[in-house]
Parts: sequence; structure tokens; C-alpha cells
Amino acid sequence: MTTLRGAIPARRIVSPQTNHSAAISWKKLSPDDLGVLHSGSRSGGCGMPLLPTENMVRFGPFELDLRTRQLTRNGAKIRLSQQPVQVLSLLLETPGEIVTREEFRRRLWSSDVFVDFDHGLNKSIQKLRDALGDSAGSPRYIETIPRIGYRFIALANEAGGSVEPPSETGIFAPPAAPALPSAHLPKWHVPWVMGDSRRVPWEIPVAGLVLIGLVVVGTLYWTRNSRERWARDQALPEVLRLIDEDKKDQAFQLALQAKRYIPNDPVLLRTLSVFTKPISIRTTPGGADIYVRTYSAGEKDWTFLGKSPLENVLVPWHYLRLRIEKAGFGTIEAASVAIPTTKLRFILDEVGSGPANMVRVPGSTFQFRSAAPVELADYWLDKYEVTNRQFNDFIGKGGYQNLANWKHEFIRNGRRVSWQEALGEFKDITGRIAPSTWELGSYPDGQGDFPVAGVSWYEAAAYCESVGKSLPTVYHWYKAAGLGVASDILRFSNFDGKGPAAVGSHQGLGPYGTYDMAGNIKEWTWNEAGSKRYILGGAWNESKYMFAVEDARPPFDRSAALGFRCAKYSSPPTEVLTRPIDTLNRDYSKETPVPDSVFAFYKNLYSYDHTELDPKVEAVDDSSKYWRRERVSFRAAYGNERVTAYLFLPRNARPPYATVIFFPGVHAYFEKSSENIGPEFDFVVRSGRALLYPIYVGTYERRITSISVRQTPEEVVQPGGACLPVGPKGSRDLVPEWAKDIGRSIDYLETRSDIDSRHLGYMGLSLGAVWGPVLTAVEPRFKASALVGGGLPFEKLPSEIEPINFAPRVKTPTLMVNGQQDFIFPVESSQDPLFRFLGVAGADKRHVTFDSGHLPPSEPVIKESLNWLDRYLGQVQSPH
Repeated sequence: MTTLRGAIPARRIVSPQTNHSAAISWKKLSPDDLGVLHSGSRSGGCGMPLLPTENMVRFGPFELDLRTRQLTRNGAKIRLSQQPVQVLSLLLETPGEIVTREEFRRRLWSSDVFVDFDHGLNKSIQKLRDALGDSAGSPRYIETIPRIGYRFIALANEAGGSVEPPSETGIFAPPAAPALPSAHLPKWHVPWVMGDSRRVPWEIPVAGLVLIGLVVVGTLYWTRNSRERWARDQALPEVLRLIDEDKKDQAFQLALQAKRYIPNDPVLLRTLSVFTKPISIRTTPGGADIYVRTYSAGEKDWTFLGKSPLENVLVPWHYLRLRIEKAGFGTIEAASVAIPTTKLRFILDEVGSGPANMVRVPGSTFQFRSAAPVELADYWLDKYEVTNRQFNDFIGKGGYQNLANWKHEFIRNGRRVSWQEALGEFKDITGRIAPSTWELGSYPDGQGDFPVAGVSWYEAAAYCESVGKSLPTVYHWYKAAGLGVASDILRFSNFDGKGPAAVGSHQGLGPYGTYDMAGNIKEWTWNEAGSKRYILGGAWNESKYMFAVEDARPPFDRSAALGFRCAKYSSPPTEVLTRPIDTLNRDYSKETPVPDSVFAFYKNLYSYDHTELDPKVEAVDDSSKYWRRERVSFRAAYGNERVTAYLFLPRNARPPYATVIFFPGVHAYFEKSSENIGPEFDFVVRSGRALLYPIYVGTYERRITSISVRQTPEEVVQPGGACLPVGPKGSRDLVPEWAKDIGRSIDYLETRSDIDSRHLGYMGLSLGAVWGPVLTAVEPRFKASALVGGGLPFEKLPSEIEPINFAPRVKTPTLMVNGQQDFIFPVESSQDPLFRFLGVAGADKRHVTFDSGHLPPSEPVIKESLNWLDRYLGQVQSPH
């Protein structure tokens, strides 16, 4: 490969978190004197080969003599061994660009000492930082790119201001660059400028043509690379800042823009993996425009994803709003959680072909809490609650007097009531036939678009009948409401206690495009509950948690917050869907755990032989300033398998470390790779404790492809579901194997001198919190347990894995941290029963709830968890 020889002008490198005074200059040196720099041409910040032929490199107050390997500061010599200087030299080959750990290993270390390489590189970087007065947290010269490598940085982005890529208006109009005086031009450039009067005349035109060609090629090259520099040095730091500020839509838009220029950049790809997930979207017909934004974002934050079908397109890992548009077809609004297996399908209807102001809800097998699974065909549901204006039309058309609208027997207090007698009940406050909240047969002025309220179940059913519709069954209503892991809808719904609001004026959007299913007014549904009828969704004058709590009222109830919306079916619902429903909740007050004799038999299913572990440290990553990550493995307690685990060792404490074993949420079922895994509860490590993250059977690389999760992709977790895979290797096998994975993990920790195996804790998130009582009941070596977002499941499970049978046997001090509006595990019917059943002494268990959905905010989780660990695992000792 040809290398350029000659002077290279000083360069200013724009990069995040750097010092404005730092600049690099090169003094003359032959390439033969460059040591590691002479191993081949490398690209500089502009993509040009950068092999200097100068004997000194200057940055800030420092100079590095590449011939003698001497580093000086303001002329004073700094003692450094050979290896740190080689590392610095390699970084200086391409200032502003990443040098990967793999490249350091290939260029500077032998290929047969992987673990020694990690230690050696980390030690060299630390020695360099010590010599330069630099730090990993606020780098001026050497920046750590977590789990990737390092780069030498020179100048910082100016704070504030918008981050825009270079102009793309034309290749001949790149951003302006300062001109260099001719005296400072590289020597190879001077003859073209100065010429030679003794040359043959035709050489000048030829030289001019060559110069023009070089200018054109150089401009193209410069423009492309200026955009790459913009993406790396401006866009990426801004993306990280936006993520930290929870501005995921803006971060997403900017990251996509940067991806156009650096599609394979490892830092960008790692950043995207942290806050985006791939989903697939199909429409019938295809060719629809797909837009997305996070649920809480504003109208300006819509991002165009492309035209359908879209396969594995990246979206923010969040609860999302989607908009699907195609000329000649009705626009679809939807909401969905993004997980890697999400496959969304939408049917577009031609304008005018579907029922007006209704949304299509796709059919599926649907299960709500402890109710039996049911089959739902596609159906339509009103986009909004029925309004005062619409109900007034019903009255004006004689709806109360038309007997054909009243299909159901009137039953009051167990006694049949005649139609004429029932009509006498349906009066407003002035005695006119109208909803109870009206006056003189009319709704309040200016409230035509408010939901009609103060109507009985019978009136609601009659209205729906009059327009060729029906009240939705409980199953159809809950399917459309989409109670799942996300509670964002509550923030945008009417629970303000002031009164109803115009339909659609709040932005509480359901997964299929409905509005106001949470709050505003409660909505009558078809099914009976004894002598009552179910009415769902909560109202403006109720607490937010009522959105997820089923309620039933007497069918003659005309309270001021009772209203409805209608459904339309292609064929009448089956009797399975319309029959009475006794309860939708599992009533744990009527259940008793198995006796000790039976439990002893169950516990034997979780035991294993403590055979040889054959432990291995497979990889070490020291790139984080907070921890050292080791990928370890050991033999499983079953089959011929090995368990992989990630051990995070803190930098701010001295060994032996108290250690927490982590069990993740349901997303671990769907992720294919644990390569980019980090401590989801990083505060544990930053508090000075180690954290072990085993890759449990059924998760990540150990996924079992022959099984599936019960929940459909668009309803990731059904309320109260245990989130267990089903199939030939399903629930009965999986839970005991999880316990054995944990047991073997503890066996491994006991082999390490840097781990305090007498002080071990368990921490479970969502899925891990559900199974925490089982796993801690059979493992006595835990001294503390923290369960975040858990509770007792509503579905009946095999007795040998049923949490209610294990909770009374838990003797580990247990903390429960939950959301008060958790749709998955509601407080009264799921969280509280678990807390009561826990067998640990009253002083050693604690249950705290916060005003949130399924998962509480991070700040109180951190505070409560660390206080609990301090109490039962002991205070952390500082390294000094």
C-alpha cells in the first residue's frame, strides 16, 4: 500500500466531551521511525491516509517523540513504559476515530493471550490517563467507547445549538473550510501552484485538467467524509444526550439520520440496540405510509418509517403510537409495545366502505385474567363514546317509544318490570324522558360532543340496537382496551375529578384506535354478573386504577358517570361470549397453599447434584468506568448444557463483594443475543456490589424455538399472565430448571475469592419478580430479595410451580416494589395476596407502591432497593 510522505497540517478533531484547547500538530519524522504507526496506512478523520512523517506529535501541553518514545509536558519528561506509548501512538494514527479493542489486540498483542490482553490494554489506558491528567468520566484526550474500544479526542462540540448534517445541496457546495496560506501547503502541492517556466507549454493545460479532476474527486470525497464526521462527532453525542433526557423521538430521528452516513459504525449500532427494537408491519393492501412516535410525544415528533410491508424496521423501545395512511383508504391510528417479535397487521378499508367512526379490531384467541380463553372474530368498535348529540338524535327519532329497540326483559331487584314501567324510570332531573344528567329533555349547552352520561344498561342497549349495533361483550371491550405492560394511556385520559370532557379531547389512545376507554365515563358492556351488568374503564370521578378493575352495577343504575360505546359484529357473538361471567379475577382469599408434606415432594423437583462446574472465564470487558464485565460459563445441572452468565464487578469497592443475582423481564424470551447485555439494574453495581446476570434456559441464546409465549405480539403480556412458554418443554420443566440455573450460579460464585458468597441477594424484574417467591423458597443461600413489578398470577398453573404454594415457604427478607396502576398485577387482587402469603417474618418484608403503571419509576426503585440491600447484605466498603 502506498503511503503519503511529506508534511501534514495541524488538525482539529471535533468529538464529544473534549477540551477546546486541545489540538494536534505533527513535526517532521521519517515513516521508518514511526514504530507501530508504520504497520500500514490508516484513515484519518477526513478519511485520508494519515501516516505522518514528522518526529513529534503535539497536543495541548504534551509532545510525543515517536522516535525515542518520550512523552513530555511543557518540556518536562514523563516516564512511561513502552506499551502505553505504543497504545498512544496507535490512537494518534487516526485522532477522532475509534480504535477497537480487537485492533489493539491484533496490532500490539500476541493472538494467544486474550485475557492478558484485556488486562494489559486497560492498564495501559489507565497509565496514559494518569500521565495526561485525564479521566474516563470527563475525558480530554482518551475517550472510552463502552465495549468497543477507545479514541483520541481533541475538540468538543459546542454545547447547545441544533445538530445538522453538512449540506446536501450539491457536491460542489460542501461546508466552507478555512484556506491554508501557500507557505503551509504540502510540498507535493507547490509545483502545481508555482509551475516551472522551463516546462513544455502543453504540460500546463494537462496539469490544469488534472488539478480540476483532483478538485472534483477531492470535493466528492470531502463531502462524503464531512457527513461521516458530522454523524460521529456531532450527531452521536447528541443522540446520547437526548436519550439521557428521555427524548427518545428526537434521539431516534437523529440516529436514523446519522445511520444514513455511518450505517456500520459500531458505536451507533450499539446505541441503537439500547433504545430501539425491530418490528414488522404489514398492511392489506400494501404500500401504505407508516409513521411512528412514542406514546407521550407531540405531533411534531412523527417519524416516517417507510411504506408497508416493513420487516424488522427499528422503532423506539417504548409504548408507541402508529399512523397508517394510504390514498383512498381510511387512516388508521394504533398503539403498540415494541419487542423484537412484534408483527403488526392492519387491514385498510376504502373510504366509505366501513362503518363511520368505528375502528376495526382484529380477531384472535383472547384470555383475560382467570377467565377461560375465547375466540374472537374481527369486529368493529366505536372510536369514541356515544355523545349527547347522538343520543339526542335517538330521542328525536322516537327511540324510547320504538318497542323494536328494547330486546331484553326488564329485571329490577329480581322482579320482572314491564316496558311502560321501565320507561317511567328513564327521566331527567325535570321529569322528561332523557338521561338523568339532562334538564328539560336536553343536554347542557355546548356539550353536544360530550359523552352521554346518566343512562341505564337498558337505554344503552336500546340505542345500540337502534343503529344496528350492540353493546360489546366484556371480552371484546378488554381486547380493544389493550390492558398490557404499558400504563401510558392513564396520563392522557380524563381522571381529573372535574367532570366529563368532549370525546377525543384527551389523547388516551387504545391499541386499535379507540379513544377514552380509560376514564371520562364508565362504559356498559353486555355480560351479566349475577343480577348486575359489567361496566368498565373507570370514570372522571374515580381513581386511575379503575381502568383495569372490572365493575358491575344494577342495570337500572343511571349514575352521572355511566355511559357506553357500541360494537358491530359480522355475525352474532357466540353464547360463550355473551353468557354471564361470575368473576374475572382469581380469588386468592379462597385458596390454600399445599401442606408441608406435599410441598416437600415438590421441592425435590428443584434439587440437583452438585457435580463438577468446569468454570471458565470466556471474555473480559473493562471499558466501563463503573464495572468490569466478565462473561463466564459453567456446566448446567441438567442435560449436557452450559450456563453462560455475565458477572459485573464494581470499581468503587474492594473485594470480596456482596453479590446480587438478577432475573430479567419477559423481553428476555424474545432477545436472540446477550452480546450487548448490561446490568439492567446498574445502580446495584454502582453501589459497590457485584451483579451476576445468568442466561437462563429459554432466554437469549438459550431460547427454545419449539415453544411459544402465550401472549400475542400486540398484547405482549396479558393482565395477570405468568408469561410462561407452552409446548413440549414448557412450564413444568422450565421453572425448576431456572431454579437449578440459579443454584449452579451460586455454586460458581462460591468458587471465587473476590465474591462474598455469604451475602447474596436476589433481584427480579416483572417476570423475575413473579417467580421470585418460587426461586427464593427453594434456595436458602439468599439473604435478601427485591421484587419489582411482581404479584401472584391470575391463571391457574401446575401445582408444582404455583407461586402460592411457595410464598409461605419464603424465609428470605423480601421487598416488593409495585405500581398502583399495574394492569398486570393489580394491588388488591394480586400484589396484596402475595405479600400476605410470604412466610418471612413481618419485620423482614416490605411492600411499597407508587403512582405508576406496571413498573414504578427508577428513582424510588433505586432508593428502596439499596436501602434493603444495605440492611440485609451490609454496607459497602470503599476501596480506600
